Amino acid sequence: MKQYGIDDIEIWADGLDHPECVAVHADGTLWAGGEGGQIYHITARNEFKEVANTGGFVLGLAFSPEGWLAVCDLRKKAVWRYDIHSGELKLFAQEAHGRKMMTPNFPVFDKEGNLYVSDSGEFRKTQWLYL
Repeated sequence: MKQYGIDDIEIWADGLDHPECVAVHADGTLWAGGEGGQIYHITARNEFKEVANTGGFVLGLAFSPEGWLAVCDLRKKAVWRYDIHSGELKLFAQEAHGRKMMTPNFPVFDKEGNLYVSDSGEFRKTQWLYL
């Protein structure tokens, strides 16, 4: 296995506000979230813009098979749905099967498009929620 050193690291986007996550869209662009609720679109080396804001603290991002972005928000205790084409940001879920989210932090889609979110609401008691 190849070992990587500091000389192998390249800064791709500098100036983001405490990015907690990175998601890659099918078109090759990068997306990240920030601690002020920012959703960043990174189009090229060090070229990015804030395209939406949840007003919370973005912890995790994942693209659905249809291409919309699931956004986990610590402060809002919710998952948002961001349409990258229209720019529409909508609240997607604050609970799953009667259980309120506390710290939704990692979304993932399966091949059928079902969304799963980890919720580490209580220290060392992470649960996975099926939405």
